[in-house]
Amino acid sequence: MPHRIRWTAACNRQPCAMTMGVDVVAIVVGLMLHMMNSAIFGVIFALVLGSAFRQGSSGGRWVIAGMVWALILFAVNQFIVLPIIDPALAQGAGSVAPWWLLSHLMYGGLLGAVLASPLGVGTAASSMQTQSA
Repeated sequence: MPHRIRWTAACNRQPCAMTMGVDVVAIVVGLMLHMMNSAIFGVIFALVLGSAFRQGSSGGRWVIAGMVWALILFAVNQFIVLPIIDPALAQGAGSVAPWWLLSHLMYGGLLGAVLASPLGVGTAASSMQTQSA
């Protein structure tokens, strides 16, 4: 019997796509889509809050805003999008949802920290104003 990764614990012992083994192509495509979504939602966050938070805003403010943004993304995806796209996964994902929430909060905190850094939105906005003047 070939080695297979079984996700029965994560799926609450319900059948799910991963029970039959690992599809490497699906995993790679899923990771690529997650990275693409992370970049897109990060840019949206920066565009929306970049104008609201001026240069000099505290880093903590950015980090908290990033975590709130990630919490919103998680809630919309977990409770609206996922049940529509994949109802079986939405039902079976109860035991891994806390880990997904934690990973989304880490993403948001890091997003806020990067944008609060010297290379973040405030620096980009001030350099664009300097070039246009």
